[in-house]
Amino acid sequence: MPRRRQKRGAGRLAGIGAAAALAAATLLGGIATSAHAAPPAQPEIPVTLLTSETGSYLPRVEVSINGSDPIPMMIDTGTNFMVVFPGAIVNPAEPVFDTGIAQGIDYDGTSASGTIARARVEVGGVVSTPGDVAFLDATSCTPHCLGYQDDIGGVIGIGQRLADAHNQGDPKNDLFSPLAQLDEQQSVGFTVDFTAENPVIRVGKPTDAGETDTVLQRTQDDDLFYPTGQPVFDEPEVCWTIDYQGDHAKACNDTVFDTGQSTGMIRGDQFTPIVDPVHSTPEPGSGAVLLGWVKTGASVSWASSSTAEPYAEIEEPGVNPYRYGLFSGDKNETFNAGNGFYLKHTIGFDNTTGEVIISATAGTPTGPAEVHADAGTESITAHWQAPQDAGGSAITHYLIRVAPVDGGAPVVMKADADATHKKVDGLVAGQAYWVSVAAANDYGVGQRVRAAGQIVPTAAESPSTPTPTAGPALANTGDGGVSGALWGVLLLAGAGAALLLVRRGIRRSS
Repeated sequence: MPRRRQKRGAGRLAGIGAAAALAAATLLGGIATSAHAAPPAQPEIPVTLLTSETGSYLPRVEVSINGSDPIPMMIDTGTNFMVVFPGAIVNPAEPVFDTGIAQGIDYDGTSASGTIARARVEVGGVVSTPGDVAFLDATSCTPHCLGYQDDIGGVIGIGQRLADAHNQGDPKNDLFSPLAQLDEQQSVGFTVDFTAENPVIRVGKPTDAGETDTVLQRTQDDDLFYPTGQPVFDEPEVCWTIDYQGDHAKACNDTVFDTGQSTGMIRGDQFTPIVDPVHSTPEPGSGAVLLGWVKTGASVSWASSSTAEPYAEIEEPGVNPYRYGLFSGDKNETFNAGNGFYLKHTIGFDNTTGEVIISATAGTPTGPAEVHADAGTESITAHWQAPQDAGGSAITHYLIRVAPVDGGAPVVMKADADATHKKVDGLVAGQAYWVSVAAANDYGVGQRVRAAGQIVPTAAESPSTPTPTAGPALANTGDGGVSGALWGVLLLAGAGAALLLVRRGIRRSS
């Protein structure tokens, strides 16, 4: 029997984001096109981004159970099966089948419990499961149901996990994503596009990665497969780097891109110097403890490996939904990018290959042109030309990143919008560095371009020691022995010593 994988660190936080966010149109300035233009044949599930005064948001879709009245549900890439809250199923065309098998789920801030039920599911009035889908039909929530402030009737989890521990030997009771149980063509993947004027989840195989996209590869989870035959994948590994006024911390860890989590979540003592500590109690449900918030003014970046250039970065986070908390727990537990990430990136999930395709930041400039760098004395000078496309607004500045090849703390400097070069001083002579440049505008930091090769600063020249002036040469007797002049010097020294002894002798006898 395959083991059950529980979602780690990817729940919701009571009071800081279950009821969510700033409107995408406000945050994105009305960007009307997605970075991934999908074929029209792919169904698009309409999504409403419910906003809150705190600046966070909650993505809502409408779901029908056995032809019931539409149920407003949060759509959640951070959990893996559907949960229907008490009393949410109204006027079904036929009764829901209750298995009587007890089941529960813990979020950060709340929990739900009830029994496993089965029914046909329609999502967004666009796609329907061809048969019954197992889900948690909740009879109670503690201390309240998730999203109760916004009349949310459930959570439709579409992340990659499989829960079969409570199926009582019947695969029909396995709990996993309803979107993975559509017809064969539709269940191969989906794309989350909240950057568009009308946010959607596009059903089917994601569009192939473009030149500016980043592809992360998930690994298969212990050779597990869904009952449909699709493989089950772990979360992709992401390398986080956070810098604040000389303090630097990084970690490469499995990371969930979570539409249902209003804030980012990191773990590990290395991040302690860059957070403002807070005193909090364990969250109901998960028991996670918030230890502190990443300092306002820090920069957060994400890369596919410890040596790769960041594919996404945020300057000066600290306002929802771009806020990142340090939480208790094992440092190897899954990190969470938070749902603010989806307001800047379109993300495609391929359920057959395990690929996660992340678009460049929406509205930002393309990469600068003609990027190269010169080594100087304990310095490097980066050169570039303006990008071909400035994005959704004028370029505001450039970011120059000089990172040690051995993985040490990078140096990040700003240059004015009209600059074409920047000198970075104070580097270590003989140390090899990667140099990259990105343009930024009102939408954020654009694509980074790395200069070719490793750049190695030179050492400062030490001041030369003056050569002493030679005195007059002694005459050479030509016999290869001590010269006559030198003998004269020795004789005079001996005479002086003798005279000194005589004088001392006279003084002693007087």
